Amino acid sequence: MAKSPTPVKVAPKGMGLNDFVAMQEGFFAAEGLDVLFDWKTFRGTQSSWKDIDYFHRPQDRPYTVDKEDVVQGACLWGTICNASAGMGRVVTEGYGDSPWAIFVRPESRIHKPEDLKDVPVAVGMRAGSHFNVPYRLEKYLPLEHIKTINTGDFGARLKALLDGEVEAASLLPPQIAMAEQLGLRKIIEDRFKTLWWVPAGAHLMSCVAICTRSVAPSRRWRQTSPNTYRYGGLQSHRSSRTSIHGTL
Repeated sequence: MAKSPTPVKVAPKGMGLNDFVAMQEGFFAAEGLDVLFDWKTFRGTQSSWKDIDYFHRPQDRPYTVDKEDVVQGACLWGTICNASAGMGRVVTEGYGDSPWAIFVRPESRIHKPEDLKDVPVAVGMRAGSHFNVPYRLEKYLPLEHIKTINTGDFGARLKALLDGEVEAASLLPPQIAMAEQLGLRKIIEDRFKTLWWVPAGAHLMSCVAICTRSVAPSRRWRQTSPNTYRYGGLQSHRSSRTSIHGTL
């Protein structure tokens, strides 16, 4: 008798294109997982939450309010911060790697990292877009001259930059590709590590280990089929509606 697939809910991130590929190409199913994407949390992390406090951000609510078993990925620093605050546990079986960059509008007076002195950079507080800013800019500026402003997550920061609400924005995929396509100026870029975080429980911890195996073929698939999946709004050769907030 065939074993039933193990159900697991995953809140994907814009920077986790491999998760979308693994779902669409059946790599999760091949590992015996019945993955359900948590689109409510995904859309929340793409939105503005500049007036929302820690513990009440969209990515916090599955643990603090809704009490749902949801698997998420976040930056190394944010994952450790969240787990230390009692929101889930860090999974150590694997890690991801994500691009990061600060962009400004084409007409901006800012051309190099030093020009960001005392300029508020749009970030999502206590997340990868936030932690990267002082960590990367400290090579160029004293910490007291590195400023951030809590604008919200992925799509909200790009929108704030395009609308002229901020002079600079800290961006992650897929908004990095969108910013490049829109002709925005890149000031600094780097890469950072990501980790899974889950509610406490051996069941989900083991599921994430399987998820990590599942996304490995996604990387190879993208290398052999570069035109099938690309970060320009999480577009694929199959139909999807896209915006600066990612796939809708």
